[in-house]
Amino acid sequence: MADSAASKPNEAPAQAASSAASATTTKPRVITSDTWQGFKIGSEGYGPHIVELSTRGDGNESLAAYRQILSCGYQEEREKAFDLTRALANPKKSVYETADYLNQEALKLATERNRCQTVDDQVKGLSITLTKRAAEAGVEGAAEAYADTVVDAGRADLWPTALQYLRAAANRMDSPAFTMLAFGDRTIPLGDVERTAYQITFDRLEMEGWQSVGGGSRRVGRDRPAYDIKLTEAQNAEAARRAKEIYAACCEGWKSRTQTAQK
Repeated sequence: MADSAASKPNEAPAQAASSAASATTTKPRVITSDTWQGFKIGSEGYGPHIVELSTRGDGNESLAAYRQILSCGYQEEREKAFDLTRALANPKKSVYETADYLNQEALKLATERNRCQTVDDQVKGLSITLTKRAAEAGVEGAAEAYADTVVDAGRADLWPTALQYLRAAANRMDSPAFTMLAFGDRTIPLGDVERTAYQITFDRLEMEGWQSVGGGSRRVGRDRPAYDIKLTEAQNAEAARRAKEIYAACCEGWKSRTQTAQK
């Protein structure tokens, strides 16, 4: 009896140590399935579902499908960045650098890699179809996305349509479209007078307190030679006149409209 009683005080610490060891060596949960745009994603990956959305998806679904194509295109870069993070990890510095957390992230990346394997060239080729539907539906950001796909595909014949979508979106104060027209790549076939008019309008909106999405990064382009627009006095006057027209079409009373919508 004495031996039995003497052994009991040591049981609790032993059990606690065992529990602590178990807690620190808990295996990360393997991600085997998830949902995306209402689909249950399994071994078939994203590809078949993107194809399906290209035939029947609405504007928002179509833009989401295009963005998933883009996301899969960056998968290799994400994995390289993660490998570097794991190599330099210091568990004492952050909970996000512990082995358990990093193992979870590695599993997520592996799962995403598998899902992206079916996003092949045929699926990527649906980008124009997807972004066109989204732009026609007036989804925010879709006009810029369509213009990007036109650039990537080298489809100069589609620029008139792309500019039509961008201008219409800018009239709705669609921030990505507005910043593309004002500060986008000079390969966009937009005359310098019109481009300057959008820049003037953009500056006016920012002075009035409009918070554009990504506007700051676009503005950096002004300091690069390719963006060095030199207009004559007459062209500057024309750009100012067009800026007033653009503002009247898109933005007159925007503050009061925004305040009303938020009530």
